[in-house]
Amino acid sequence: MKVHQLSAAVALALAGMAGAAYAQSAPPLRISLTADIRSTEPGVNRDSNSDAVVLHIVEGLVAYGEDAEVRPLLAKSIDISADGKTYTFTLRDGIKFHNGKPMTSADVLWTWQHYTAANSGWRCASEFDGRGTVKVTGVEAPDAHTVVYHLEKPSSLFLASLARTDCGGTGILSKDSVGADGAWIKPIGTGPFELAEWKRGEYIRLTKYAGYSNLDGKRDGYTGSKRPLVDEVRFMIVPDDSTAKAALQRGNIDIIEDVSNNDVPVLQGTPNVKVAYAPVMSMTALLLQTKDPVLSSRRCARPWPTPSITSSWLRPSPKAWRSPTIPSCRWCRPTMTPRRNKAGSTTPPARRRC
Repeated sequence: MKVHQLSAAVALALAGMAGAAYAQSAPPLRISLTADIRSTEPGVNRDSNSDAVVLHIVEGLVAYGEDAEVRPLLAKSIDISADGKTYTFTLRDGIKFHNGKPMTSADVLWTWQHYTAANSGWRCASEFDGRGTVKVTGVEAPDAHTVVYHLEKPSSLFLASLARTDCGGTGILSKDSVGADGAWIKPIGTGPFELAEWKRGEYIRLTKYAGYSNLDGKRDGYTGSKRPLVDEVRFMIVPDDSTAKAALQRGNIDIIEDVSNNDVPVLQGTPNVKVAYAPVMSMTALLLQTKDPVLSSRRCARPWPTPSITSSWLRPSPKAWRSPTIPSCRWCRPTMTPRRNKAGSTTPPARRRC
């Protein structure tokens, strides 16, 4: 198994290489990707590689901090009404898109309409139209620096859903990101890097945005300071691990963000190569339906200790624990299977003890 670093770790690596100095003629920072991105449109036809690249280009109203707390990004402040159904975002001053145009509440409103259009293909549309846990009943822009979201009912997941990386962070876009016919061209956002070139199957080239409005303070996940310290980044498409490792050793690639455990000792012994480890964070939501006679019990509504759920519901294969990271989705862990009880049912035993 491989050690997978979060895409956030790549972003922080680009924006936070402290102490490095780069001349104007310095070569690009070259980062190996195992596969090409699927698109440049936030949250549309995406995968983890697409998210990692796009989130260098676009930013949302809010984003996840290092501790998984949702914090303002393009928003300066967030006011939540007493009934929990109205969210008022005040935008930061002086933010400009990569085309030099100032970002206003009208852009936020247009972006929301773009994402939620019937044929948008945005992955997270169902999270906000009532099919999921949130239903946004309206969005308005009373002035150039204020955006107001109205919800049908309170939801503790609203801000977290806006910040999701697979939603493209609900990144705010310039209208110039699409053509006159509404067809997607490229992301024109407010992030620290702008898209310069995508040569499919070879590389994605990003260049530093000189007009980036950086948050003060220290780095903090997808929020905080993200001031770019390199002029250009190239995500190089190298599907073969051996080829990527050889390119790193020759100096043709600067960073491999996905290293197999078997390669670690070899790379540690390679001159001019540094192996860095990063902790991996994942979040798993356990949502229970309450129409079932057992699950509707108030005793089942109490907090469930995660270790007991894991030990009762899953029997891990020894191979699943060799890696220092455990995949966070059920499709990523085929070696972990439901535990059957004596009756042959896969129903978790803990369910009957409520």
